[in-house]
Amino acid sequence: MYNLKDFYKITKFYKPDIVQIPINIIDREFLDKKFENYINKNKIKVHARSVFLKGSLLQKKNNFLKIDKEINLLDTICKNYKISRIDALVSYVLNIKFIDKVVIGVEDLDQLKQIIQSKIIKFKKNEFYNINVINKIKKPYLWKK
Repeated sequence: MYNLKDFYKITKFYKPDIVQIPINIIDREFLDKKFENYINKNKIKVHARSVFLKGSLLQKKNNFLKIDKEINLLDTICKNYKISRIDALVSYVLNIKFIDKVVIGVEDLDQLKQIIQSKIIKFKKNEFYNINVINKIKKPYLWKK
């Protein structure tokens, strides 16, 4: 599933048991009450993916996507909670009550260890409110090569 529009098109004809959705601090399209009510009513499991936005949210500087402002805001949140970006990004998704599982890609063994050892914390309700949803970059399949 890439977007809500596709989700609702598909579910007119087929009711899945599980859906995989992209969700992270920049891509919050599926944080939608109608979607949440639908999956709860139909007992659909939700697996989150794209938690790190293809690794872009873990890079020190991102010239390609131009998300330095968002990264700076993320780093401020991390500093306030005394956690790493990995901790923050994984926690962000695990704080969403309808997420059942998280699918994560890793670059190497060290990164996998960091993810496994993530300190999962509860954030204040609107902690990520100031981080912009950037429609033109939130879907990696639309990125120009």
